[in-house]
Amino acid sequence: MIQPVTFDIYEPAPTGFRLSRDLITLGITVILLLYSWLRNNTDDLLIVPLSLLWGIIIFYFIVSSLFLRKPLNGKFDGEIVFTRDAIIFKGSPYYLSEITAIDFTFNDYYNKYIFEYYKSLNQKRSQGVDNYVEFTIMHKDSYIIYFRCEDEDHHKLLDPFINECIRLNKKREIE
Repeated sequence: MIQPVTFDIYEPAPTGFRLSRDLITLGITVILLLYSWLRNNTDDLLIVPLSLLWGIIIFYFIVSSLFLRKPLNGKFDGEIVFTRDAIIFKGSPYYLSEITAIDFTFNDYYNKYIFEYYKSLNQKRSQGVDNYVEFTIMHKDSYIIYFRCEDEDHHKLLDPFINECIRLNKKREIE
């Protein structure tokens, strides 16, 4: 017997400009360098407090980036439930008998450390929302539903459901 498994549904927001910590630091650095260059005066008392403020901001960004999570570019809207024979989201059941193709992607979990190949002051912890199920109903309506995994092994709760999909030959064909 497969127990129902529930995940929070995540709806990504349309992409747009977002002010990041790297951009804030770059802007402050450019302003500080331009001010120093334009004034060209070593006796300027304002350059010392500005430099100290810049150093404090950089230090705060470096330390806090290790503990804070990336901004959530979207919102949580309800739950998705995987039962023995259906996917239920927003109150509507989609039965495996109606699903012609299904694909799962698990890339993320909550609070995962994100390694970056470049030096960055941006947050290094994940929100865990880069996971989704994509399925097609009767070869016409397709759905992509993003959801959050709470920990590294949370997606393993779906193994019985995924095995049932495999048994019924519901895997997505590569197009």
